[in-house]
Amino acid sequence: MKRWAIVGCRGQLGTALGRQLAGCGDAQVVAAVDLPELDASDAGAVRGLFEGLRADVVVNSAAFTHVDRCERE
Repeated sequence: MKRWAIVGCRGQLGTALGRQLAGCGDAQVVAAVDLPELDASDAGAVRGLFEGLRADVVVNSAAFTHVDRCERE
């Protein structure tokens, strides 16, 4: 059984992946995090999450999708 960790689990991609994995008998989601539990831009927080987690697969689906704000910032 593959152990999965999903960062950005509340976004469009993370939500869809979580649903797919829930219906898959050979997958176990060991971590599903998003803001505010984890700021993916904070290296120390990411390191802290994954210490001892032992995930086989890590998916980073965290994204910033506000197009107008992305262009400004």
